[in-house]
Amino acid sequence: MVTSAHAHAPATPAWQRLDATWQTLPDTTTGLDAAAQRLLRQGLTEAVGQRLRLLRTLAPESLRLRETRPHLAKYVRERRFYANLLRHYALVEVQRMLRVEAALALEVLETRPSKLGITEWGALLDLQCQRIGQLYAHLRERVGTLALEWLAGALAGLARA
Repeated sequence: MVTSAHAHAPATPAWQRLDATWQTLPDTTTGLDAAAQRLLRQGLTEAVGQRLRLLRTLAPESLRLRETRPHLAKYVRERRFYANLLRHYALVEVQRMLRVEAALALEVLETRPSKLGITEWGALLDLQCQRIGQLYAHLRERVGTLALEWLAGALAGLARA
């Protein structure tokens, strides 16, 4: 019997195959450098995957507790900070804002696009990525490469939530 080398190799998850071909945007567009863009894509994808696995195990009555907030689009569109004023905030507060914006990005991703409309869903996700980028760029100016670690921590917290 002849076997190929690929027969025993574990299958690469679809998100990793997609991530390998994803085009990196210029820093000036997003505020996220290439490493932060990869980390954000991977972190949000893993968090959504973990949440979906959890939802599949919950009883129907528990699922009602995990429904999308009724006015998600309105809430996401509310301004929670001004990028030009971030320098006045303590670093711990900027870290908190990063966790909040990452959690909202996850909430948008967990919402079926058909519930909001694909155009609105995409616009909300874009808005959240811009906000995360603004906070990350600000942190990168203040703490350098430590900003990437803080972004990783904010995303790792999503998977546990």
